[in-house]
Amino acid sequence: MNPADLATAEFVEHQASLVRTALQRAVPEDCHPLAAVSRKLRDIPPGVHSEGQLFALTGVCRYFQAPGRDCAQALEAAILLAKRAQALGRSQERLTALMCIALIHGHLDNHLEALEACVLARNVAAELGLPSAEVAMLVLASESLRISADPSQAEAVARKALSIAATTCDVEEHRVLAWLTIAKLHLTVEQYPDGLASVGQARAAIVEDADPGLAALIDYVEALLKLATGSSDEAVALAERVATYAMATRTAEATLLSMAVRGAVEAARGRAVGRARLWTTLEKARRMPRELPEVLAASIVAGVASGDTAWTERARAELQSFTEARRSADRLKATLVRGPLVGLGALGKRFDAEAYERRLQSVKDRLLSATPSAPASSPDTCHRPWGRKSEHATSAQGGPSASG
Repeated sequence: MNPADLATAEFVEHQASLVRTALQRAVPEDCHPLAAVSRKLRDIPPGVHSEGQLFALTGVCRYFQAPGRDCAQALEAAILLAKRAQALGRSQERLTALMCIALIHGHLDNHLEALEACVLARNVAAELGLPSAEVAMLVLASESLRISADPSQAEAVARKALSIAATTCDVEEHRVLAWLTIAKLHLTVEQYPDGLASVGQARAAIVEDADPGLAALIDYVEALLKLATGSSDEAVALAERVATYAMATRTAEATLLSMAVRGAVEAARGRAVGRARLWTTLEKARRMPRELPEVLAASIVAGVASGDTAWTERARAELQSFTEARRSADRLKATLVRGPLVGLGALGKRFDAEAYERRLQSVKDRLLSATPSAPASSPDTCHRPWGRKSEHATSAQGGPSASG
């Protein structure tokens, strides 16, 4: 190794040491050194201390991906990790990076980017012979499609995940999530008996030591479906379990859903306090857009169960308006900018809705294909959102990827 490469390798080892030290602390005192790691490693050749680079980037991604931290930093690290892993022929590390990219874009409501990352990750998982990772990516894709208002495709992708899950093991949680996604779809489009059948499948698949948050979400969806189909007593018991979980965790999301289902149960029984509780919950949910569709579904159920047509129609109109606004925002974020590497540059590109629709249709086709395959026309491309903070982040055009 020549002196220049030796010095560079020592620099990489120093960065890896910073990451190792930070991850060993319960609460790192200063995350600024971690925030600079991806930028410092960007111009270093992949072959120089490759193990150190892969370790450092993986650590940065996992650190910033934790709740309450900077998703933009995690995304930047994951993108560089995917590039490095592809250059080095390290498929397992590339799969890890692509799965992180998909999760982060989903969290940021960059749904087309999330879907494209899911496709790429599924391709790599298939090459590695990892059906459990394939199932995980299909389930994540189905949820992104559900959120971005494509219910028929979302159900088709979820059922594709279930068909693969039927031939493998260690995918119990993903099987539950697939059925739960289908149940939430039926809840949103007011096909309540079908939703009950799906949530029953989710409950049958859940294991005893399942994540309490997942169990509470099943309780929430089932409570609303029971309420909509006239089983109010069962809905009350399920709503109480959701409230118990919300009290134990005290997270904003759990508290909001607990208030929504409790308000729906009370409103369905003709109590004025239920309407007031739902109204208050809706006001809070409008400041938490990811939870608003679930709360509006509860409002619709309350109106249906109580026979209040005016209330039901107002909730339906708001849900439709919100869904259309979300789709427009996703289209804008996905098509406004096309830039190299991490999405910076070429900021003046004009809006191209046709390109967005072509990309979206391509992703849907590839998700449902029997044999996953990446398009041969172009290399993978990954992008990061604008800005530093996740709540203000948007994404650039071009799908997630592993090469520049």
